[in-house]
Amino acid sequence: GIGGCPFAPRATGNVPTEDLVYMLNRMGIETGINIDKLIAAGDWIGEQLGHAIPAMIGKAGLFPPTELRA
Repeated sequence: GIGGCPFAPRATGNVPTEDLVYMLNRMGIETGINIDKLIAAGDWIGEQLGHAIPAMIGKAGLFPPTELRA
């Protein structure tokens, strides 16, 4: 997600979609969402908007790294 709320500027509490999907996957909850493509989409939209995306997983990277995941 690109973050923010049009009704409450600088409000906290929003969770980036990428981070939520990563957490659910790590908990063993299948989302059906390809996390690699989701992160790439977030990066792309950030570039298009000229706006840093707040998702931490895009900055930190996946663990375990992609090459070690089944």
